[in-house]
Amino acid sequence: MRQSTTTSLQTPKLSELPSVILLCKSLRTWSNARALGEPAQQALFSLLSHRGLGLFAPVFDGFFTCVSLALGRDLKVGCGCSISADEAVLWSLLRGASPSVGGLAPTGSSTSLIAAAAASVRLAMSWELLTSYENYSPANGDLPVDPKSMTAA
Repeated sequence: MRQSTTTSLQTPKLSELPSVILLCKSLRTWSNARALGEPAQQALFSLLSHRGLGLFAPVFDGFFTCVSLALGRDLKVGCGCSISADEAVLWSLLRGASPSVGGLAPTGSSTSLIAAAAASVRLAMSWELLTSYENYSPANGDLPVDPKSMTAA
């Protein structure tokens, strides 16, 4: 039986915060590298490699690029513990929302492209959850975790 998808933005559960943090840090790293004219995949590799996910840098890059192209603009990032509307859209896509969520209006093959890119990132994140999360801590530069402040900016 096919699982139904939703077109509404989804609020992360407390148990999902490590994945939300990884997604937001990845997007913020990607966005910053692009703004500085630096190679985004290299910046993502540096961020992800200490979690054993360095090989997934092109996967995150492709996902962010697909969504950015579908929106017709650069993705907007949040600050600190606040997630942006675009970060909320990305999270909803990873949770299985329709590619038409949050202002996205993909047509034809771009719908399949976004869905496939989201599935690839889900695979990367599930790999990360299967491995140790022992490197996560605010001392390592991760975002502070305060569930009450995890709202769309």
